[in-house]
Amino acid sequence: MKRLVSVLVLLGCGRTVSLQPGADAGPADTAVVRDASSPGDAPRPIVAAPPRSRLAMAGSSPCVLRGNTVRCGGRVSIPNNQIELEGTITSLHFGAGYLALRDDGRFWLWGGTEQALGFSSATTMVTEPRLGNFENILSVDDNALQQCFSSARQTMCWGNAAIIPRNPPTLPGPVEVPFSVETVHRTVGRTHLCGLTAEGRVFCRGDNRYGQCAQPLSIASVTAPTEVALPLPALRLRTDTLRTCAILQDRSLYCWSVNTNEQRADGTLIEDPTPRLEPSLGQVVDVSCSLVTCAVKVDGTVWCWGPRRYGLLGDAVNIERPERELPNAYAFEPEQIEGVTEAIETRQYAGVACALRRDNSVWCWGRDLNYQLPWPHAQPQRAREVLAPW
Repeated sequence: MKRLVSVLVLLGCGRTVSLQPGADAGPADTAVVRDASSPGDAPRPIVAAPPRSRLAMAGSSPCVLRGNTVRCGGRVSIPNNQIELEGTITSLHFGAGYLALRDDGRFWLWGGTEQALGFSSATTMVTEPRLGNFENILSVDDNALQQCFSSARQTMCWGNAAIIPRNPPTLPGPVEVPFSVETVHRTVGRTHLCGLTAEGRVFCRGDNRYGQCAQPLSIASVTAPTEVALPLPALRLRTDTLRTCAILQDRSLYCWSVNTNEQRADGTLIEDPTPRLEPSLGQVVDVSCSLVTCAVKVDGTVWCWGPRRYGLLGDAVNIERPERELPNAYAFEPEQIEGVTEAIETRQYAGVACALRRDNSVWCWGRDLNYQLPWPHAQPQRAREVLAPW
């Protein structure tokens, strides 16, 4: 299958590009899949499906999808902070702009420039939703670095992550990030890419200097997708710059990469990329990993751990340069975010963390550096309601 790398294709030019989910694999694909499982293994049952996100972070402002309506809290580039979409919308995301995925494999884009969203080379803002120029999309992944969408065989990304090939570096619109294993979801860090198969297997490729691919640190780069050793099938993946977390079939949480930010809940600071159970959490339903790690437990409470920066632990405390020796500079054990109950999702962006509750309200905490939230600029805040129930 020809790679989608021409500028004309990436800019759309009035054409709709189909990302083929069943495209033929080359020899490298065959080798990777064969090496990951012995020929005598019985087929694994399907346990994983593409994630469906209703909470997106537009900078520091949270936006929520309910039915065909997107409503945002804080200051965003949406008239009256609300927009209506056509079609059956399954998930909402924000990267180069807003992206709303439909159940037919197409998606709506708005809130970015035509160049950034891949429509043309113009820098005009796209204020009304437009259909993106791609089809057969299964899932979308976004964080502070990039936004990516995937079919079973291809991943296309916008953004600044180093794993996104840029030739020339200023090429606008989404470009392909190769990954040869068929998956239902892919998640992209700064220099690595991980994929989740329908059977719950996790594969990663890319930079491994910090254990991003869960391989020994003696392996600096993992050139082909390699399976991550987990005790059970995974249901969901989440990746940020260096760190990846997986929620397993029993709702336990495993994360990996070198523990440079004290993000392991066991308090270790060791150069061991082995996926580790976050032991004190019990069962979780969602996770976000950025400067800190936050998890939503099955009881609807939110717990965070890591460096005590920007108030991201829900305590309104910011230690600018936390040192391991400083008392209370790190939360080695998960700390509950006070006031947040009945949560179902959590996201982080630019020093702010938010949680979506069952009543469709959103509570946020941290330090807003973007002048978007209704609290004092750049001052850490405890959790408070930013978007009322609706």
